[in-house]
Amino acid sequence: MENAVCTLTKYADAQVPLSGHVREFSIIMYDDSGLHPELADRIGSALSMCINLRTLQLLMDNIYLSNMLRDAQFPSLRTLRYAVASDVSTILPAFINRHQTIATLGLVWSAANTGDYHLDTIQLSNLTTYSGDSVFLQSLSCDKTLQKIYLFVFRHEFEVAVERLGAKASGEVCELVFKADGIDTPAFLTYVAESVPQVTSLTLQRLRDNASSADRLVEADSLEIEMQLRKLKRLRVLEFDNFDDDDNDEVQEWDTRTEAERATDSLLVEKWTAACPSLTSILLHGYKWEYKGRWDIEGVALLSS
Repeated sequence: MENAVCTLTKYADAQVPLSGHVREFSIIMYDDSGLHPELADRIGSALSMCINLRTLQLLMDNIYLSNMLRDAQFPSLRTLRYAVASDVSTILPAFINRHQTIATLGLVWSAANTGDYHLDTIQLSNLTTYSGDSVFLQSLSCDKTLQKIYLFVFRHEFEVAVERLGAKASGEVCELVFKADGIDTPAFLTYVAESVPQVTSLTLQRLRDNASSADRLVEADSLEIEMQLRKLKRLRVLEFDNFDDDDNDEVQEWDTRTEAERATDSLLVEKWTAACPSLTSILLHGYKWEYKGRWDIEGVALLSS
């Protein structure tokens, strides 16, 4: 890190400064104990010279770099990913609002946070992608421009998170990836159908790899899912990546699954696509079904058209 800073600052007075060629600047540190205030100040100074920056990622617990946010200006900034700490509740939104060129925004909790706090309003007229903690949606203002949304929900506030998307999600193309543990899938689909009925791609994933998976689908769940799918008129991709079909962590080969398991999956796909004819891809129990005139999985025709 120090070598990179020295290189940038060494040629700061050149006719064509090296900093002018920097398009991406990233610091991703799980242990930033070595990032002392003096070095952070030097990094901030060097970073401020990178006026042609397009991508900025500052994902760490250290708070010293927050001073850079007060004055830095990057006219071509397109992507910002930041680990939010309590000292930036005002200066981070102000920095973001100065950069209306931002199209992709990622905001995650800094591991140093110990409680809740409020960010000032963030207004971005050109934002198309948001990736991060769902809690920051309450501070985000954009006029139905979001096309790709990747939400991390650390608390069971599923309904609130989806409701907040209603005024922000695009009415044209809307891809939603929802990462959470212990999600009630039928209830979640109900929230989506009520708040984001225009969704075109919907994925449910576990937040933590070591978290217990959702229960396998029971008949009542599948019927409720079918009912909600009838309301999603534009949905093309549906992925349930939060279910396990058995107690084994390893996905079974399709031809090793029991006849009953295969019949159940085939029936679910058939029912769901009847309820939602726009569907062309379904991920269920580790297998991806695709419709190309007929439903196939791993190149084997399973359902006739």
